[in-house]
Formats: sequence, structure tokens, C-alpha cells
Amino acid sequence: MILTAYGDTSRARLDMVAKNVYTLLPEEYNVVQNDDNKGEYVLDVRTLRRFDPIIRASVSPDRAKAEISIYPGINSTKTLSDEDIIEILKERWHFEPLYIKKDVIAEFAGYYRQGMIAEKIPAVESLPVVDGKDAVIRILFEKPSQKPKLLNNGSVDYKNFTNFIMVNKGDLLIKRTPPTEGSKGFDVTGAEIFPMPGKENIIEAMDGVTVNEDKTEYRAKCSGHVVFTGTMISVLPLLSVDGNVDYRTGNINFEGTVYVSKDVLTGFSVNADDIIIEGIDEDAVLTARNSINIKVGIKGLGNKGYVKAGVDVVTGYSENSRISARGSIEIKKYCFNSALSANRIFTSSKDAIVNGGSLRAFSVVHLHNAGSKGTNDMLIEAGTSQEMEERAYNIKAELEQLGETLKKIMSVLSQTDLKNPAVVKNPKVRKLLETASMLKRKQSLLEAKLEETKKKSCHPDPRIIIENNARAGIKIKIFNSQIVLKTDMTKVEFYFDRETEDISFQSYSPRQV
Repeated sequence: MILTAYGDTSRARLDMVAKNVYTLLPEEYNVVQNDDNKGEYVLDVRTLRRFDPIIRASVSPDRAKAEISIYPGINSTKTLSDEDIIEILKERWHFEPLYIKKDVIAEFAGYYRQGMIAEKIPAVESLPVVDGKDAVIRILFEKPSQKPKLLNNGSVDYKNFTNFIMVNKGDLLIKRTPPTEGSKGFDVTGAEIFPMPGKENIIEAMDGVTVNEDKTEYRAKCSGHVVFTGTMISVLPLLSVDGNVDYRTGNINFEGTVYVSKDVLTGFSVNADDIIIEGIDEDAVLTARNSINIKVGIKGLGNKGYVKAGVDVVTGYSENSRISARGSIEIKKYCFNSALSANRIFTSSKDAIVNGGSLRAFSVVHLHNAGSKGTNDMLIEAGTSQEMEERAYNIKAELEQLGETLKKIMSVLSQTDLKNPAVVKNPKVRKLLETASMLKRKQSLLEAKLEETKKKSCHPDPRIIIENNARAGIKIKIFNSQIVLKTDMTKVEFYFDRETEDISFQSYSPRQV
């Protein structure tokens, strides 16, 4: 008996059908080429055993589809009609009749009744479940650029570089498409399949932002700059100064962003959340709770001016100035004879140079060029937090004062007969005893706080990196260890060796950072 297969079927597949479907023994069959079509294989069955027609079904992982395979009988006169096949599918696999494709079964059953093996027939398809879609957040404002703009002539546009994104009152900032619930489906047996609802994603509107009732549109309530964290958005108000900060404007103290189109002159001050200066800080006092961006630079004149930021400071250049930031200080062009203090200090141009003055960073100082020929008054320091050291100093001073007070109280109590109950009951004595007890508890807490602050004041792995040239004469300090460069060095990275408890160095590679 010769069995053929509908469609392209390999020799290995027919061999598998003989073994696994019909359970034929090797001597009961052979897979040979078709005499009529040399590229096709047929199953030559030589068994005397009887096999009735066989139906198999395979359900897809999502249970929304099923394929069936029909195998003709061997030495059997039994034939399955279309209705017989459908009935078997209902009884054996409990397929829902509504989802059985009768026309498909009729087509392939015809091949089966011609003695062909018909496999993987897409005979059952239910109504698939449609899972919900997640909420979509579309940002409509320009995201802050962290890099200067490269011009067509190859130079860098430092003037127009800013991390602040300005918007006007009423601007649409975010459009949100809510999540969908999806629609339920049914598996091939008719059982309900419930969808996975889409995930919600709602941006919290903070100060300066209005949102409609269904939270699909976020608009600027005022003109200002956008602060977006990914989960919250706010627009901080903007105070724009057209021209200089001088006698015309007076000192500025503003809760929001201050934008100065020209310079801030000597003797004046600006205090705000964020400060943006298009021109020069001419030895003024700038204090920001967040960040300060000075497009051109800072020109110190030896007066009382300084720059202090709660987060970051970015400046084109710095001359004879004092800059401190809790975050980072970025120098774009050069820094001469200035005192810088921050968590991180770095230059952002390969031609940038820092010469003279002192740089003190908690985690890393990363410069391109440091010092010049004959440098002898430049200190680069890393590893200790000036803020934490000041806190430790204040705690220590408080401890000393507390200790003096406690010493005086204990001196008085030492001259008191505390074994006499009548003396102990005296209100003044009792007050002294309670105060001494309270001061001892406070002393213990302050000592623990002092130790914790000292630990936080030391970075676990501070680094000083000079990417291009480091000139002889520069002082390198990490923790309490200090060295002076005896010769010029290039591409060098200084670190603190815990084993030798001293400064060591290695060749710098960007991969190491």
C-alpha cells in the first residue's frame, strides 16, 4: 500500500509518521521516491496489520487556533466523512463547533479520502483575545541638550548651549493617550479568555502645569522653563532681565528662574532657583538653589563676588573667581587662578585648560589640560567633601560646648550629697540630674553622628584625571596625601592606593572611567 502526503513532505517526516503515528515496525514500511515524481517521497507500507483512520490535533499556545492532521487507514475499509471528523473534534478535544472551519475540513478531507496524509490543517480558529495597550506619553517640548552644538565650520556654538528649555504660558507640553482595557476572546473550546489591561502611566503635574480632567493634556500655566523627571513635570517661572543687572535693576531675589540677556556687574547679586546669564558674571554674587549657567564666563576682580549653586554650575571660562556647587562644575574653555569646589569638576573641550588656583572635588576631577610652564601654585584635590567636613567641624564644636556644660554640672553634683534622699528631692538638684542625663544622651548621639559624617566625608574611590597634558609643578592631593609633579605628564589618572595608603597613578583610558 502506497501513502502519499499532501504538500511538500520530507523523507524524515514520512519516517516519523510511520513510526510515531502508525507505530509501524522497520520491516513493515519503507520510505521511497515516487516513481511519478522523483523529488517526492511516499510511504510504502507492507504490514498485514489494520489501522483505522487517525486524527490528531495541536492547539496553539494562546489556545486561539488549532491544527489537525488526518491519516488514512491501512488495511481498513473505514472512511471518515466531513461530519465524522467534526464530531471527533467536538468529542475528543471539545472544540467549539462555531470555530471549526467546515470548508477547510471539506477541502483537506477530500485529499485524505484520496489516500493522502493531510497534516497541519488550520481547521479551528476562535475569536482571539486582544490585550489592552499601555498608556502612551508624547513629549512635545524639546528635551535638554547635554552637548554644545557643532557648527558647519567645525567649531562649537557655546553661546547658544543651555540645559534649560523655555516654554510660554499655554504651551501644550505633554499629550497622554490613556491605556485600553482590551477585549476578551475565546479559546478553541469556547472558554472565555480575559485580556491583560494596558499599563497606566500618569505624569504628575507640579507647579506651573495644568492638566485636564482625564489627564490627556498638560499645559504650561506660566512662562518659564521645564523641569521633567520622567514621572513629574513642572514649569518654573522666569524673570527675564533685558540687559545688565546693574543700578537700573538692583539686586535680584526671585523664586524661579532668572534670565539675564547681558552681564551681571560688580557689586550686584542674583539669588534664584536657577540663573541663566548670556554674558559675563563680573565678580558678582550669584546663588542658586538649583543650577547656574553662564554662557560667556566669570571675571573675578578681587572683590567679594562668588558663584554658589545647589546643583550644577556651567561656565564658558573662569578668571580669579570662587565657584562652589553640590553637583558638578563644568568649564568649557578655560579656568585661571580660581577656587572651585564641587562633587565633580570637569572640562568639556579637548582644548580647555585649567591653570593656577585650586580645584577641590569629592568624587572626580577630569581635565583636558592642567597647568602651564613654570606652574607652582596650582592644587588639584579629590576625595573629601568640604560640606561634610564643615558639618563634622560644627558637630565637633557642639560636642565641645556640650562637654563643657556637662563638666560644670558634674562638678556641682560632685559636691552634692546624692545619697541623701532629701537632697535628691530638692527641685534644683533634680533639675541638674535630669539635665546631666539629657546631655549624656545627646553627647552619645552627637558622637555617633560625628563618626557617620566623617565616613561620608571620604569618597570610596576618588579620581583625578588629566586627559591630555599635566604640567610639572601641579600639586595632586587625595585625602591627606599630596604629591608634586616633577615632570610633565600626559594621559594620566591619579588614584588612592589602599594598600600603600598613598597616591598612585596609571595611564588614562576612557574605558576606565
